[in-house]
Amino acid sequence: MANQPAQDGDQDPAHDATRTASYRSDDIDRDATQAMPARVGRYEICEVLGVGAMGVVYRARDPELDRPVAIKVVRSSNARPSSGVRLLREAQAMARLRHPNVVPIFDVGPADSAVFVAMPLLDGGTLRSWLGDHSRSFDAILDRFVAAGRGLAAAHAAGLVHRDFKPDNVLLGSDGEVHVADFGLARLADDDVVVPGPSIGPLTSGALTQTGAVLGTPAYMAPEQLRGRPSDARADQFSFCVSLWEGLYGERPFPDPPTDTEHVLRARIETIAAGPVRPPARRHRPAWIAPLLVRGLAADPDQRWPSLQALLDAITAHRGRRRRPWWRVAGLAAVCAAVVIAVLARPTPTPRFYLSSLTHRGDLQNAAISPDGSRLAIVAGDSLVLQGSEPEADNRVVIEHGVTDESIAWSPDSRRVLVTTVPETSGQIDTELVDIIDGVRFKLPTTGSAAFLSSSEVATMAYRQRTVAIFAVGGHAPVATCAVPGDYTFLWHLLGLADGTMVVETLKGETHALVILGRDCSVRATFSAEPISSVALSDTRTIIALVGGEGFGEILELSLDGAIVSRRRVSSPVGRVLGRRRGTDYVSTFTPRTHLVRVQGNGAPVRQFSFNGSASFSLAPDGETLAWIERGVHGVARGQLRLSTVSRMLGPRALLDNALMAGWSPDGRSLAVLVDNDAPGEPGATPRPGQEVSTSLVIVDRSGSVSRRMQLDHVGREAAPVWLDDHRIAVQSDDRTTYRWFDLTAGDQGEIVDTAYGSTYWLARSPRDGTLAMWRNGPPAPSGVRAEHLWLRDVGHPARPLHVDDAMKHFLVPSWSPSGELVVRALETGVVSRVALDTGELTPFARLPPTPLSRVFDDHLMFLADGDLLGVEVELGVNVAVVYPDDEPPARRPHEPVRNPL
Repeated sequence: MANQPAQDGDQDPAHDATRTASYRSDDIDRDATQAMPARVGRYEICEVLGVGAMGVVYRARDPELDRPVAIKVVRSSNARPSSGVRLLREAQAMARLRHPNVVPIFDVGPADSAVFVAMPLLDGGTLRSWLGDHSRSFDAILDRFVAAGRGLAAAHAAGLVHRDFKPDNVLLGSDGEVHVADFGLARLADDDVVVPGPSIGPLTSGALTQTGAVLGTPAYMAPEQLRGRPSDARADQFSFCVSLWEGLYGERPFPDPPTDTEHVLRARIETIAAGPVRPPARRHRPAWIAPLLVRGLAADPDQRWPSLQALLDAITAHRGRRRRPWWRVAGLAAVCAAVVIAVLARPTPTPRFYLSSLTHRGDLQNAAISPDGSRLAIVAGDSLVLQGSEPEADNRVVIEHGVTDESIAWSPDSRRVLVTTVPETSGQIDTELVDIIDGVRFKLPTTGSAAFLSSSEVATMAYRQRTVAIFAVGGHAPVATCAVPGDYTFLWHLLGLADGTMVVETLKGETHALVILGRDCSVRATFSAEPISSVALSDTRTIIALVGGEGFGEILELSLDGAIVSRRRVSSPVGRVLGRRRGTDYVSTFTPRTHLVRVQGNGAPVRQFSFNGSASFSLAPDGETLAWIERGVHGVARGQLRLSTVSRMLGPRALLDNALMAGWSPDGRSLAVLVDNDAPGEPGATPRPGQEVSTSLVIVDRSGSVSRRMQLDHVGREAAPVWLDDHRIAVQSDDRTTYRWFDLTAGDQGEIVDTAYGSTYWLARSPRDGTLAMWRNGPPAPSGVRAEHLWLRDVGHPARPLHVDDAMKHFLVPSWSPSGELVVRALETGVVSRVALDTGELTPFARLPPTPLSRVFDDHLMFLADGDLLGVEVELGVNVAVVYPDDEPPARRPHEPVRNPL
């Protein structure tokens, strides 16, 4: 724990004459002599770093791992044997705490009559030394204290109370990372034992009395601690506010008692009861911060913030309003339907939120926020566009054409971007690294989701594989390949941190899980406790996950060991979380617009019908009658089953409410419909997150009469039922591993294909001879053997693979013509091809716009009576926004649009 000052370029131009005198250490004597043992546990002691009232800190060496460590030996002031046992138990509790803003504990153990704690040796000094090294700006100070507050809040969530928080106990890494340390006085919050002792008595600064009476440094202690009474996380909140006040204003909120005071503690308690002093006039110290700290400094614990996290959220909200005044961004809110999030962990009722849009392009498809928070990388149409993260920032085009909306990833230095592209000359998707300064592009040797692990190293993964490959930038062969363990069907998304940590999002059915891998491929943690919709990273090395389903939910902050750090409720429909920068969440929304497209003989698509929202369609064997279910705009999973003709979409007949998906019988007389049994009374209403859902299979004729209803368990809700014959219907399982068939007459059921063949994602039946075409119905191939993804199953025969050309093999959705011709649509490229049933050769003949993989339930092609094809094009309107809560919204200025409260 050497104290080399961390350098910071964000210094306060205002001179503070009291700065040097105020930033002194209260209880650490780094020059005190101390007998030094040769070894503590397995660690070889090198030198004494400091001596405090609770023990001593050594620089040591771990001989097993050959690395330097810091060893703190903590001695109890209580001579009873049980005291050492308690200290060891508390040290073990500290070791279980994992958070990027808490010093990690490598090892704990007994050391004679004491307990030792092994920690990393940090060389950036303490927060106190950083404050005293230069005059710091408001933002720089607040950034570091908020980071320390996150670590302290994580300890509270784990049941630990620090009891001695102060600037001396916050350590900085060489890169300025903030770590709360010295939990030497911490105790499990639910194990607060009080030992009888004098509640108030003489105490000089820095002295400590026995456990249960007074623990901590008096200048930072809450009054309940000074009285020797049981204390909880609210005492840490008090100490945090004292420390932050001192950091901002150069003096503490409560003056020290005179040196000749007889009863120091009593005098200090009386000073606290009188309230903090008026903050000194300082430039660059906004007026809003002091009232927030005053509440945390209340003498009565019940009058403070309900939690430290609530205080941190309030600070974040006020900083957001300060950085982006509402009148600068209100105009853009009327231009686009932005989606926003906000913090609700506040002591007052849920605050109101106001839209603050950052984008206004109608063709925006996807976006990512840079690590430094200064820019957005945007896929607009098929171009890559850079835009500043401020609402009125300019934008410029980096790549004109060919960019897909799959994924975007920034390098740690915010200079380069990873994107996926589709060259005009082929259907093959490429992953490219683009330098946004000089425009240089480099194609990676593999495709799929990609992320930077450093400025010179990237990781990539393919959705259908079970490994992550690591490449050096410019290299053509992986330097490492990491297996991703777990029970999943897809690898869905990949995030990378600058230290090589990889966060892999997996998907099985509707279940998303996170697997956190180290650079050495070791599994550090997993997380699957809540329904994840999307994930991103913060600028403090935590994971930001949107949970609860699209259109509703919460934003969780997760540490790299899978623990929940904080939780923010989402008050408006959100499609994806893009990241957290300086405490502000950047989010996006998906606003789908559906187009029914006719593909004519010359291959040119022509839009027939369009509407806002998503839908599913099924064309009857007559090639003219269309059954469709309009499924709403934001997170709506069901709608009304309607019947119309292709030529007359207006005024369709309504057949059934709360419908999910529908499929026609071979004779075209009936429809098999999946219906939501648990739907609320209003058609199209959204189920609550985590709500158990039940599905029925309903047989309805063209008049709307229901002839059969079967309740089904564990079936998918985004794949249409497929009639195998006139009495057996296949329905996809909820984990998308196979299709199950149900016999309407005998009541039997079974699986279409044994799961040993793999997983069946899309199924289509030939109306000519009943042959089934199945996508990705093959087991994972051994190393060196190519995997097959398009399979056929003739009636009465086992499934057989079609050897489809790799260049076109990108999520091929099969469909059959009335004459038995197999046609596939490549979702990632939009290419439509005929398939040779004997060789698997593809013959492209049309091209539709690429389809977002999150909208794969309506991508089968339908054959019209005149021979043309009918397809569905889903256009996602994406908008990026942030939100600022405001308890008392400012008056609207004249001639400015009204911002709608959410």
